[in-house]
Amino acid sequence: MARRQLPFSRRVGVGWLLAVLGSAVVSCTAPISVDTRAHEEARLSDYAAFRLTVGAGQGAEASRDEIPLAHLEREARALLRERGYRADEGGPDRVSIRLSAAPDRVVRRTWSADPGYNGYVEREREEGVLTLVARDDARGIEVWRGESRIRLPEPGLVVGPSREAAWMDALVGLIARVPARQSD
Repeated sequence: MARRQLPFSRRVGVGWLLAVLGSAVVSCTAPISVDTRAHEEARLSDYAAFRLTVGAGQGAEASRDEIPLAHLEREARALLRERGYRADEGGPDRVSIRLSAAPDRVVRRTWSADPGYNGYVEREREEGVLTLVARDDARGIEVWRGESRIRLPEPGLVVGPSREAAWMDALVGLIARVPARQSD
């Protein structure tokens, strides 16, 4: 028995729908931007151990429940160990690391979804901002600082990544920039 083939317009319609849905899911995972600064005289990779504290950043009091601080702390510890650092509460070769997380409302240019208008429009978006500051408390200097920004999905979004997944992507992108420590 011969297989019935869909008309060309139906085949194109289904393919077009899959392409649009696929691009919508991909566009939900916004690119991460990461900025870093290092001290001129002290290198983070010279420190063998770290003491980590995690908390909500400035302006994050209202959305503290939405930020997965406990999960961020667990993942940050694991990722820092993978970079060659060990968790330690004392010692002269220890650096204090403060990881803070806060949402930020920013205006970004984006392509209009209005079928009657083709062009860029400015829209207010929510971004997650992770800041990692490494300090040598004994010397009183900031050894390394990094900031990672990622677009947070709208609350209640059915398709696409979760807000927690976006925070984790920002963390992975940030700690990937932490200088790796060579094994002793």
